[in-house]
Amino acid sequence: MGAIIRTADYFIFGLTRLKNPILAVLVLFFSPLTLNGQCNDPANIPDVPFLGNIIPPSCTVSTGSISLSNLPATGEWTVTRYPGLAGTKGTGTSTIIDNIPAGIYYFTVTNDSGCTSSPSSSFTITAQPPTPSPPVITAVTVPEYPTVLGAARVENLPSSGNWVLFRLPDSIETTGSGTSWQVADIPAGEYSFVVKNYAGCISLPSGSFLIPLVDTPYVSVTDPVPVCYPATVDITDPDLRAGSSPGLVYSYWLDSMATRILLHPERVVQGRYYLKGTNEYGFFSVKAINVANAGPDQELDFSFQTKLNAVSDSDISGEWSVLSGTGFFEDHTNKGTMVSSLSEGENILLWTVTNGVCPPSYDTVNIYVNEFIVPSLITPNMDGINDYLIIKTGVLSGHIHLVVFDRRGLEVFEDHNYKNTWNGVDNNGKALPSDTYYYSLRTDNGKHLQGFVVVRR
Repeated sequence: MGAIIRTADYFIFGLTRLKNPILAVLVLFFSPLTLNGQCNDPANIPDVPFLGNIIPPSCTVSTGSISLSNLPATGEWTVTRYPGLAGTKGTGTSTIIDNIPAGIYYFTVTNDSGCTSSPSSSFTITAQPPTPSPPVITAVTVPEYPTVLGAARVENLPSSGNWVLFRLPDSIETTGSGTSWQVADIPAGEYSFVVKNYAGCISLPSGSFLIPLVDTPYVSVTDPVPVCYPATVDITDPDLRAGSSPGLVYSYWLDSMATRILLHPERVVQGRYYLKGTNEYGFFSVKAINVANAGPDQELDFSFQTKLNAVSDSDISGEWSVLSGTGFFEDHTNKGTMVSSLSEGENILLWTVTNGVCPPSYDTVNIYVNEFIVPSLITPNMDGINDYLIIKTGVLSGHIHLVVFDRRGLEVFEDHNYKNTWNGVDNNGKALPSDTYYYSLRTDNGKHLQGFVVVRR
């Protein structure tokens, strides 16, 4: 390969006879004895550097770093990175080389005597992980009745691997894959999104978008002035709904649930009608419009008196009377009087209105007095909630005889003097399975009631 010539202080490779110029370059490149002939003491050639911890590029830093040890303990050294011949000077037996771009490298170290070590092992700095592009909001779905939550269509998501979408500012997470996603159940507010890809890199925020605050609209109703029959009232008059939320669409109904449409709200006679105001998101409120009527029907539990609520102008007189059942009026001419001595079951009371000019007009109110309240569900897990069949009844009912049947009609439980102690067991005290059961009860005063109760364990 060529003669090696020893001088007083160093070796020189004789390269003149090398037939292969590339091999000659490699010999020069790798030989610890050359380095431009500056090594005066070949015995002082430094040890090979040891490779330590490699830190690859991160989402925010495009270069990596590596720790080196086994460097010369004395004097200043120069660490050279190949390829590229990037040099770093320093002292001490260890160091960290940073700002290394992606690639495959090795190191040599040259001490202050000019002697260079053999090459270290090679190492790899991986490429910087990709940072995803900002998500793009392509569509926003505003809340629509009955939900108050909106949605957003998000595009431009990472095409490979799983990602995590973060809703800002509340950092709610959505995990998925693919380049588009429909994010649902977003409450009212202003938001944007960032996305974290499979490598853990997070994008810049998307553009902001708004989910509007949707609430039940306010509907204000002023009852119209009564007129004499057969004259009618136009309850579509805007003055009757003054003060309501702006921008509502109005409809008129015969019931408070707005299931039976009022066909001619522009000409109605005495009665109670219902105005429904609906906003652009489908949310609505329903309010009653009263045209001189006797007030709402009532249902009472074990109470034989109540306050009446007839509706009429202050300058119109009226009078209460009993059509069926019983009732004693504290002041039979007062539209808001107390009525007592009601009967169990249905009581129908009549409110008659006169104003001295028009013929009398009439309306009724039904007051139903319950004698029994029997729950339709018990959960006998003995947690203190709904463990027993608690029958509520009036003070005049007396003893209760209770019989319980299964769905085949077979008797499973009987108590001649029931004290609200049945917790879903049979006559032997054995727990009955979860199912629907049927009861029949009678009282000392001859009252009889039948129904069903669900036992759920």
